[in-house]
Amino acid sequence: MRSATLASRRNGNCGGSVLVETVLVVLLLIVLLFGAVEYGWMFYCMHAVNNAAQVGARAYTRWGATEEAVVAATERALEEGGVSAAPIVELSEEAVAGPPAMTLVTVSVEVAYADLTIVDLAMLPRPQTLRASVTMARDVN
Repeated sequence: MRSATLASRRNGNCGGSVLVETVLVVLLLIVLLFGAVEYGWMFYCMHAVNNAAQVGARAYTRWGATEEAVVAATERALEEGGVSAAPIVELSEEAVAGPPAMTLVTVSVEVAYADLTIVDLAMLPRPQTLRASVTMARDVN
């Protein structure tokens, strides 16, 4: 009986073991591929949130800037970056009414990452929210 099994393996008849091993390896590679795509998307979204905070802070440093204009500039920067989630924009409260020149102003942007996921794999660790905060000095003019 044993010699018949060895002879069949030499002839290329391995039963279904090669198929099972191939399926397991392909499944592992698919999970790794989707994980890489998800992390790449997360880093892209984080870059877009950082850029939106920077654009908002730049709009906030201009003379006569209003809170509505800063929030609109931040949301527009997120849309142009391809992020379609609604952000939470916070401004430093002392600078809303038109602060004196060279005052530091801060814009913080927060986006829920659950609204942005591509692949919802529960086994991938990822943040709940993406946050960015930028501080700039107010323009002189």
